Amino acid sequence: MRMPEKCTLGLALLMLITATPAEARKHGLPMVLSLRTTDGSRLTALLEPNDQRAVKLPGGAVVPWKQIEKVGLADDREQFEITLHGGEVARGRVATKHVRVVTVVGRLAVPWTRIAELAVEPDGDVPTSIRHAPVLRSSIRFEVTLRDGSQVLGTPDAGTARVDTEFGKIEVPWARVREVSFHEDHETSTLTLWNGDALVGRVDWRALTISTGLGPGRVSAVHTHRIAVSLGGVDLVAKPYDSATGNRHFLNDIRNTGAKRIMGRPRPGPHFLCAHASGRIEYTFERPVREFHAFAAMYHSYCATKGNVIFMVETDDGVVYTSRPIRNAQHEEVYVEFPPTTKLTLITDQNGSPDEDWSVWLHPEAR
Repeated sequence: MRMPEKCTLGLALLMLITATPAEARKHGLPMVLSLRTTDGSRLTALLEPNDQRAVKLPGGAVVPWKQIEKVGLADDREQFEITLHGGEVARGRVATKHVRVVTVVGRLAVPWTRIAELAVEPDGDVPTSIRHAPVLRSSIRFEVTLRDGSQVLGTPDAGTARVDTEFGKIEVPWARVREVSFHEDHETSTLTLWNGDALVGRVDWRALTISTGLGPGRVSAVHTHRIAVSLGGVDLVAKPYDSATGNRHFLNDIRNTGAKRIMGRPRPGPHFLCAHASGRIEYTFERPVREFHAFAAMYHSYCATKGNVIFMVETDDGVVYTSRPIRNAQHEEVYVEFPPTTKLTLITDQNGSPDEDWSVWLHPEAR
């Protein structure tokens, strides 16, 4: 007698699950997911405890989350292909409507119909960007670039952005946003977050006023190309450092800072710290900080062709960031999180060669 198809699927899944090592994942740890949705959003997420037990398929079959490596839309875009640890694949529609998760922008109920791919991270470590709320020391700043290339600096009057997304209407703290890129439809935008996630949606710009040197104004989605968002933390260019040690060029540059051409355009002295390798700039803070952001850059020089610099960030726990070797006119964005510390040291190393080490920390901020 032929076994019904639904029973066959359930029995096959049961055999696969039994054969797969159930102890591959530690019990009790939060389950970390990497989500990609059909609109292009990419989010790191923690699975809510009530959703951690299993993924339900029609016919009563269930697949425990601890056995899943990846879930992706099948070619027909109606069913899912569930890849288990060991390589086995189960196929079918998902019976539940949502995956309930915690992300850097809060709790979300993500519709299964909007998920293009979902991967289960193997280590189960909870990202610190989700575990800790952002620490703010001063107002957040916008660098608004219009489509004609002109720029306006301003401060938003609200701490959050109202965004209509595939997950519904949510409020995203500006402290989580690194950049807003405007799409050609003049309606949707991509919000790139500091932890590397990306959220696609319609921002309610009518609800936001920015204060500029020209007075209050609003963002026009028709005319705006992008918005770079400052961390709103401690501006290390404006903050007096405790000590600065290094070679003659380093000490001369840091005390007599002039405009430099950095990352393709001239930057005034208040935008960066000169850091001609080798050099150390040390700071202390009244209250602990746990995040640092900057652009480690070599400013443009027509004669520099040989030298390269390695940038490092040091706290009480030692070196917490080391860059690749960076050469003339190159740069690398630095975003590093660390245990709370009241001491921070910015280091530039000449990497074995004293030639043309014209390095800077652009927009360095701690929070």
